[in-house]
Amino acid sequence: MTQEQLDLLMSKGYDWPRHSVPHRNMQVGDTFNSLTVVAIVRRVTGRISKALCDCECGNITLIQTSCLANNMTKSCGCAHANSGRRPTHGLSHLGIWKSWHNLIDRCTNPTHPSYARYSVLGYPQEWLMFEVFYEDMKDGWFQGASIDRINNDEGYSVENAQWLTRSAHMSKTAKETRG
Repeated sequence: MTQEQLDLLMSKGYDWPRHSVPHRNMQVGDTFNSLTVVAIVRRVTGRISKALCDCECGNITLIQTSCLANNMTKSCGCAHANSGRRPTHGLSHLGIWKSWHNLIDRCTNPTHPSYARYSVLGYPQEWLMFEVFYEDMKDGWFQGASIDRINNDEGYSVENAQWLTRSAHMSKTAKETRG
């Protein structure tokens, strides 16, 4: 470890532990998956020990010692980046994702309370991929929108789906139920 790296740690409030015991007798040189402990440090103001680790990829990273000891952290992040998994769409925090998820759940999950009603009517198979559903249905969506089938005798499709407020959707459902 270079003096520059040590100075950087010190500037962020870390110090060499003088009286603290590293997690589970962790020592410099211990290896956890792709990470080798180079130094053990702690926040000056706290009791959490962290380990400065050298990753197999060449990066140096600071990891909480309990995460190393409990096998929660396996690399500096390079293992996830190189896992071959495709990046996500990054939209699961939006209400449209929740609407899509609920639609797929009620149409495909036999334990869903509405499965019997929705599974027989169907949906476009390509909607199993959220990105396709999003491209098809993003226009007209608004926060708090509820997806509705225009003709309830048909399944979900671009042509037979619309976004309504929850109250408008409930009102439409109540009118159709009363006949």
